[in-house]
Amino acid sequence: MKRSLLATVLALTMSGQATAEGTWGLGLGMISAKSPYLGEADDFLLLPLISYESEDFRFTGVSFNYDLYETDSIQLSTFLRPGFDFFDADDADTPAMRTLNDRKFSALLGLEIKADLDFATAVLSAGHDITGNARGWQLELALQRRYQLSPQLFISPELGVTFADSDTVDYYYGVDSGESSQFAPYQADSALNPYASVTLMYQIDKRWQAFTSLKWSEYDNTITDSPIVDADRDLQWVAAVSYEF
Repeated sequence: MKRSLLATVLALTMSGQATAEGTWGLGLGMISAKSPYLGEADDFLLLPLISYESEDFRFTGVSFNYDLYETDSIQLSTFLRPGFDFFDADDADTPAMRTLNDRKFSALLGLEIKADLDFATAVLSAGHDITGNARGWQLELALQRRYQLSPQLFISPELGVTFADSDTVDYYYGVDSGESSQFAPYQADSALNPYASVTLMYQIDKRWQAFTSLKWSEYDNTITDSPIVDADRDLQWVAAVSYEF
């Protein structure tokens, strides 16, 4: 799910110290991730990063957030961000996978609410695909906490779960009748994927930051049972450096 991961990388460049005039960020990031699809090689990407943050608006290259309502303990915002990643059959690493139809990317438009629970921040989001590809919706619930280990070093663990409806999961991991001569038809159901992540941020100076993040996700049985999937879980690694101005 490289596009979702890309949004995560770019979000890491946000300092959380937005001003009315806005803060820009430029940087460079590295991504390592494995495709869940059968026979697909691991991906390693090196890419430029760009971000912008004001009091109510955040842009992270491939995702947007706009705050609608905020109190001391609750924040409600709307978002546009990547959903599941695409699969290009022409670029598949095995002949069997090249017999499949493409799975195009999805973009989620929805609402997100954050609540300060004192011991952690709870985040609940709901989004629907607006591209007309997956035509489904996703829910995500997470608990986040940020700890300061030193004046310059911070660690942010997160536990969460993502729910995707049957339309979304079947579009990406199902096999239609007559689609391929190499795979039997398979209809996927809705999926519940738990995950855990940890992010380290080092504030080099007032404008420079360095980040690294590790995220583990466990796939639902309806995904792992698909004949075009050969992974039970996903491990993603991200590293980035950014400059704010």
